[in-house]
Amino acid sequence: MTARLEITTNRGLEDLVVEELRRLAAAAGVPGVRGEHRPHGLAGWAAVEADATPEVLAALALRLRSAHHVVRPVHAFTLAAPDSRDALAQIQAEVAALDVPELAPDHVSFRATSTRTGQHPFSSEDVARVAGAGVRDRAWRAVSLKAYDVELRVDVRDDRCTVGVQLTREALSRRRTGPYLPHMTLQGNVAWALLHLARPEPAGPPRELLDPFCGGGTLLLEAKARWPGVRVAGGDTSEGSVSGALANLAAAGHTGDVRVGDAREADRVWAGRRFDTVVSNPPFGKRIGPNMSFTKLFGELFAALPAITTPDARVSLLVYKRGAFNQALREHPAFTVRHARVVELGGLHPVIIVLDRVG
Repeated sequence: MTARLEITTNRGLEDLVVEELRRLAAAAGVPGVRGEHRPHGLAGWAAVEADATPEVLAALALRLRSAHHVVRPVHAFTLAAPDSRDALAQIQAEVAALDVPELAPDHVSFRATSTRTGQHPFSSEDVARVAGAGVRDRAWRAVSLKAYDVELRVDVRDDRCTVGVQLTREALSRRRTGPYLPHMTLQGNVAWALLHLARPEPAGPPRELLDPFCGGGTLLLEAKARWPGVRVAGGDTSEGSVSGALANLAAAGHTGDVRVGDAREADRVWAGRRFDTVVSNPPFGKRIGPNMSFTKLFGELFAALPAITTPDARVSLLVYKRGAFNQALREHPAFTVRHARVVELGGLHPVIIVLDRVG
């Protein structure tokens, strides 16, 4: 038996989803896992197949730390007239013809949702509306936007339409728990990617990990979830963030050394410590203050890190200001680029950059 699932993530992380699921499958003894990132050119999607039952593959996929949503594909077709509203009638008819087992029981409620990419004379809301009508053309089922039993996804990209049942009610990447919830926080799967790329499986787990811009502790919590034995430390200029990060770690059953301190003075704040891994989401935009340049920020960080890192240390950063970062890196040759990839995050396109300590 072969099962197939399609999985959403951030653009730029698709290969990591496939890689993570292969590792989970190998550990569980599930054979024949095959993966494809960006199937049919769909950025932010990965597709996986395995010689297993749908239930077994779904159970593995729902453990992913790199993903947003898991979808069981049902049907895909080409729109005959994607530049016409006639396409909506085709979508409704295609959905009405589908036998979706999850919608078979009389008592189930459902909702239809959609994402749309490309130039069309209709919206994603239009697609969801006619998809819902298609379900009810086949058999009457109650619609509920919040208290639903089944979520039917009908996604349109240019002239291609895909239909699937979404298995995740809330995004797997939404891991904001704990007493302190800052207004802005890093998505859980992007935090996972920063950590994974710093220390992929062959490199072994870190021993001492620092986030010098820790905020509410998202990266520290993700690090403890991935490597329970790692000693985590974090710093932030905000006393509220420091106390919040400590509270979040404690709520999750973890401990950590979190201090009030400026990352640009990390050599003083963490004097006597040696970290083999530094992972962080440095501030960007107005958060660094009106009189601070990003080149100066990165430069002072690079100047401080050698005193508190081991000779084989790795540094993984989410960088929005690439020009300033590259200029600062050229001026501080203690680090060299090991890996870089662009990711999409809320309409922005920062780069995950992994550095090796030199000497």
